[in-house]
Amino acid sequence: MMNNYMKLTAFARHDKLLTLLFFLLSNAWTAAQKIQDFTFAHLGKADGLHSQRIYSICETGDGALWWSSKEDIERYNGVRLRHYPMGSARTYSHSGGRFFKLATCQQAMGGMEGTLMAFDNKGGIFVYHETTDDFCLLADIAELMGSEVLVNNLLATENGCWLAMREGVWFLEADGKKLTPVVKDCFANAVVKTKDGVLLCTKDGVLSYRLGEDSTPKPNMRLQMLLPDNVLCGYYDEKYGRVWLGGYECGLSILSLADGRMVASRCDLPEGVAQNPIRCFCPYDDRTMLIGIDGVGLLTAGRQPNASGGLFGQPALRCQRGAPRRASRQRHLHDLA
Repeated sequence: MMNNYMKLTAFARHDKLLTLLFFLLSNAWTAAQKIQDFTFAHLGKADGLHSQRIYSICETGDGALWWSSKEDIERYNGVRLRHYPMGSARTYSHSGGRFFKLATCQQAMGGMEGTLMAFDNKGGIFVYHETTDDFCLLADIAELMGSEVLVNNLLATENGCWLAMREGVWFLEADGKKLTPVVKDCFANAVVKTKDGVLLCTKDGVLSYRLGEDSTPKPNMRLQMLLPDNVLCGYYDEKYGRVWLGGYECGLSILSLADGRMVASRCDLPEGVAQNPIRCFCPYDDRTMLIGIDGVGLLTAGRQPNASGGLFGQPALRCQRGAPRRASRQRHLHDLA
């Protein structure tokens, strides 16, 4: 009986040791994971993809991936593709060059059902409804303004949508019926939500707009210029309180709060990386930011303000070199999930 007890005790200790060893090895493997350790799957027309030119991509709370193209939107849940054709009541000439992008908001706008939105560069604003599983038109900006428009970016909030357009920055209220001019007569590329307000990224520079309690902008306010650069895209890193900004000729800049004001830092890209337009930012984990650069691919950078070893890491993914010139036009980055 005693021998059996000793054997069981030894087995239990041995089992606990194996469990602890497995746990330590698992944690070490997780900590050692690099981006190149992951495998990538390709979805093409053979899988049901309608278009291989993608303009934006996002992930919803259920884990599904959504992306947009020139004429439609698609959803992938890991098993199958769902296609959403986005028709238009416009004449063919007015729809020329039309393409779609996606936007999400943390809370449903104006008490609406969904937090996923779509918009086209011609001014159509759509909201996704889960119950009917389709996109419904919220507003036609060209119709509201009485002329053709060019919409570059949309920031969806609980109270409405900030629109970055060729005609400036405008605010569309949640009911889709009223437009308010925030900044007119400037070419706006993007609107970035921050802790205390929004940043308006235009060809003439980056403007700061501090929001009041109602979070609804007032028309034609005088705004503070933070940077004189032509900034194309931006990302507010809430975890570290920094704003990442990228553009055409200006490269990468990071805004951080110091002594109660925003301070800009210029960041030179690593040697050997082309100074091409920066298109998008996406956090990979708590320490790593992915930067999408036209013709280069994805570059990794440290998210932490005081990270040792320099800001940039090795490129995570590179675009293929030596491809025909015609094919290179199809390798422009637009967005990251």
